[in-house]
Amino acid sequence: MKKLKIVLLLLFFAGISGFAQIESGTETVTVNGKKYYLYTVEKGNTLYSISKQFNTPLEIIILENPHIKDKPINKGDVLKIPVKHTEESTFYKNGEFIYHKVKQGETIYAIAREYNISANDILANNPDAGDELKPEQMLKIPVSKIKKQYSESLPIPTNKKTHLVNKGETLYSLSKLYNVPADSILKANNGLPSGLKEGETIFIPEIAVKNSTVQLSTATIKNSFTATGLKNTYHVALILPFFVYQNTELEQAQSGKPIDEQYVFPRSKIAFEFYQGVLLALDSLEKRLGKDKFKLFVFDSGRDTNNISEILVKPEMKTMDLIIGPLYYSAFVKTAEFAKEYQIPIVSPVAINNKVLLGNPYVMKTQPSKTVQITRFAEYVVDSFRLDNVIIIQPADQESASSATLFNTAYKNYLTQKRDTSASSFPKIIAWGSGSISTLNTALSKEKRNFIFIPTSSQIFATELINSLSGLHESYRVSIGGLENWLKYENIDIAYFNRFNLHVVKGGHVNSENSNSLAIRNEYVNKFGTYPGSYAMSGFETTLFFLERLNEFGKGFMDQLRNYYTENNPYTNFKFLKTGPESGFENTSSTIVYYRDYMLIKENR
Repeated sequence: MKKLKIVLLLLFFAGISGFAQIESGTETVTVNGKKYYLYTVEKGNTLYSISKQFNTPLEIIILENPHIKDKPINKGDVLKIPVKHTEESTFYKNGEFIYHKVKQGETIYAIAREYNISANDILANNPDAGDELKPEQMLKIPVSKIKKQYSESLPIPTNKKTHLVNKGETLYSLSKLYNVPADSILKANNGLPSGLKEGETIFIPEIAVKNSTVQLSTATIKNSFTATGLKNTYHVALILPFFVYQNTELEQAQSGKPIDEQYVFPRSKIAFEFYQGVLLALDSLEKRLGKDKFKLFVFDSGRDTNNISEILVKPEMKTMDLIIGPLYYSAFVKTAEFAKEYQIPIVSPVAINNKVLLGNPYVMKTQPSKTVQITRFAEYVVDSFRLDNVIIIQPADQESASSATLFNTAYKNYLTQKRDTSASSFPKIIAWGSGSISTLNTALSKEKRNFIFIPTSSQIFATELINSLSGLHESYRVSIGGLENWLKYENIDIAYFNRFNLHVVKGGHVNSENSNSLAIRNEYVNKFGTYPGSYAMSGFETTLFFLERLNEFGKGFMDQLRNYYTENNPYTNFKFLKTGPESGFENTSSTIVYYRDYMLIKENR
């Protein structure tokens, strides 16, 4: 960003690279030419925690250890963790078909997702495949179908570099190594008619992404308006808890190279990642709007409100057209009061109490409240399960009971609004206590699917209830719904979540299949040398959305905020609602994710 005017009031920063915490001395073995760690499961381990420890995707661990697919892991179990989890299941015969060798536990659906093709196209070219695949079975994947379905969003080769094929490498592993779609590599090498051969030199296309979100507007407008009060340059303040003085090791980062996570003060990581997303958005805006449109002021809030007081008395703060942050509640409240006094729009980019909106029309929250999320979740369940048997578990604690009541009310209101006479009935509510398991068994249906919503934030309650339900899948078709923090519970094995098709409502979730997500990811990797996480995506989307509105309408863009919404953002969509005549705006868009084949599938509401 050499041409963009950025006033860095703090001199720091570098990309943060991944850091797998693999214990020294972990035994390794070689099986069929492939090297594995042998890990003995310890008390308290879950597949999720092990995948994080070895920096290996859950689906890879499960594929390499098929005996754990349908049952929880136990202390003493020995798991094989691939030292280098490259895919070795595919090889290529010609430009017409990709030949895929089926692994233990793979399904048609999982293979279809791997190759970005429909399951029907695989079945049409493999009439003998059947519903259950067998290990070592060969499947033909039609390349033409891949081209047809994704040609509109495929990156465009702009240049080529060469790669010497090593033993065991596949087209899939090379596509991951170079961040280039497999089909683009095929095109650059005339379809690889003889397949990949060790020692052969092939071309790897260097790509420019077509129709990238990084260069496109993110919002849809309901009506058109006349902009007033526009400026040549807008001042934007970014206030984040970098904890610069606790990051003395970051001096080595001035070289611009990524540094290991171990060198970063833990509470700084969110701020650094969000900041990288902000920089990426500014790069995009500079390409479209010019180098002088935005002037960014960056401040370190730390966690002490005294730091905020020192920031707010700086003369440049009164010149701001927009403030993003701070993240901590007390710091944000203090900054929001300043913003109200000087009539400056201010954005909270993280989950924060709705009290910050009351009486302050300049505040905007990008993360929906729990009330909004549960309401959207209830509407989703109506749309997806209204013909089925819906049950609400009502725990005894007040917070969970209130969430159960909110879900039930929202469900009934939405169902009544739809006037759908085909719906089975309103949800059944079970007040949880002693003997409730037998009550639940009576409420379940063997003829219909059963959706059980469990609105608890208690890890202990959720764990005990999931264990109690563990045998139900043998007699009933059961899906369960929970809250966002369930995805962080490390003492519930992922096999349970997958078995019960766990549905969760969230403020946002990175959709790796979204074509816009691919564009942003490629730009991010090129700029910072690492992959973007949820906070980076949030930083990018938040900055792009609000700076576009600022450019279009000036400082008074909030008057038009309700008329703009996004529909295809990779992380979270924006649809703002003013919470009161003299209050601020809350994002009312939520995300539903659910487990299928050990993967999280995303749907927006």
